[in-house]
Amino acid sequence: MEKELIASLMDGSDREAAFRRVMRLYNERLFGVIIGMTRNREDAMDILQETWIKAYQAIDKFRSQSSLYTWLCRIAINTTLSALRKPDVRSELDEGLEDFSMSPQQLALRNESKEWIQKAIESLPEKQKMVFVLKYLDENTYKEISEIMNISEGAVKAQCFHAFNKVKQFMEEHYPDKEATHG
Repeated sequence: MEKELIASLMDGSDREAAFRRVMRLYNERLFGVIIGMTRNREDAMDILQETWIKAYQAIDKFRSQSSLYTWLCRIAINTTLSALRKPDVRSELDEGLEDFSMSPQQLALRNESKEWIQKAIESLPEKQKMVFVLKYLDENTYKEISEIMNISEGAVKAQCFHAFNKVKQFMEEHYPDKEATHG
């Protein structure tokens, strides 16, 4: 399917329709990567839109050396990193819709857990944060992450190991009495 999409994008006959299909295919995954890095729904939506604009403008530069998703994910990550360097980007935890079936105590505990996990992720160095988000939040394989970040699979595994341990250590130090840190 991806090969046909790429061919449609490259021949230019119906580029817009082909690009809309690409957007439908990858929008949700790219949003997951971006929100994993920004932790803010509004920022993620803005960055996703900017990612699609950049991808459309650069589609002629795609060379099929990697998968289309890998190429798009690189654009999304670079766009996100640029946006995060800007001082006006909000980095608050995205609240989303609350589950009204939870008790106030359960809801408070869940929100507190989210906040501490977010702080743990934010404490990671930039590369480890990207690897952590791509692996544990977006559920990419080591091979996919390797292609996205242009590093070896061994480096990805090492970064994942260190990032996971740092998040675990952060949670144990700052949130020691909760079950969320074990497992």
